[in-house]
Amino acid sequence: MILRGHKNAVLNVRFSPDGQRIATASEDKTARIWSATGAPESVVLGGHQAQLWSVDFSPAGDRLVTASTDGVMRVWRSPSWDLESETRIGAAKFYVGAYFNREGNRIVAANGHADIYVWDFKAAGGSVLLGRHDAGSQIVRWSPDGARVASASEDKTARIWDARGAEAPVVLRGHEAELTAVSWSPDGKQILTASRDATARVWNADGSGLPVILRGHSETIFHASYSPDGTRIATGAGDTVVRVYYADGSGEPFVLASTPLAVRHVIWSPDGRYIAHHSEEKVARVWPAVRPLSGPGDARLWRATSYCIPVRLRVDILHVTDAEARKDQQACEHRVKAARAEQEGAGGAASRGKIRW
Repeated sequence: MILRGHKNAVLNVRFSPDGQRIATASEDKTARIWSATGAPESVVLGGHQAQLWSVDFSPAGDRLVTASTDGVMRVWRSPSWDLESETRIGAAKFYVGAYFNREGNRIVAANGHADIYVWDFKAAGGSVLLGRHDAGSQIVRWSPDGARVASASEDKTARIWDARGAEAPVVLRGHEAELTAVSWSPDGKQILTASRDATARVWNADGSGLPVILRGHSETIFHASYSPDGTRIATGAGDTVVRVYYADGSGEPFVLASTPLAVRHVIWSPDGRYIAHHSEEKVARVWPAVRPLSGPGDARLWRATSYCIPVRLRVDILHVTDAEARKDQQACEHRVKAARAEQEGAGGAASRGKIRW
């Protein structure tokens, strides 16, 4: 499914909590709210004076916050999506991010400078300073319980802040370049970070132990996010691909087809069935979610296989004996048959792709 309508590049994308709507932010200074069914009509939210980098639905799905490099954050309210409130945190250095807490009454924001802000948009007054990195910070996220805030910075660290500002932050160090993304596991026990060092890392939120390092991308990972059940992680990078990992680092990542340009943002639908991402283009893309491969023996590979290399070709290409080639071909055919029988026994239909072994 491709959502078309923005006049310039899409810079952010977000599902509503019920999965029925998708919000996008664009260089064209507007946000749009779409039906997740793919209907072409969209609600256009205008008024910002510069490109929009951030959109986020409230947990109830009845509000949307937009943030622009013009330094303004705005809250829009359904069903007509009228402007409800706005505040200014200063012109952004490059990127700006703004996100609701779980109660939907406060917003945490960063604008590319070192400062982290919190805004109670229902109360009088503007945003207040929560804390400061040693260098620019662009990405911030509330913990699932709303008691903490995670931030990622150009200083190569992620920090975990007490949302009341009552305690010193936990500092996570180990990346070799500036951080580009940070998010919480659904249970709030782990922190996921991504970096220009082409890795994503899974940390204990209390700072204990060593992180799980997710490798495979060849360029900057611009975004990483947990599946709703916390078992999988999707990453998008400058190498133009989306990868899906197991959160514990086991198995092999599943690589989705590459896009024409760098993948800037990747998110999961609330039910975990779909992955949406955008690149440096005017459209957003939605994929069926997948699980990483457990290895060469993963049954999904064998169910997709429709061709086992013939004996003579095995001898010529692999330089094995005739007996070895026959044995390998028979083993291949047996695995294909067994994998398909297992799926059909579970009530599924076998895939008929063309993967060659």
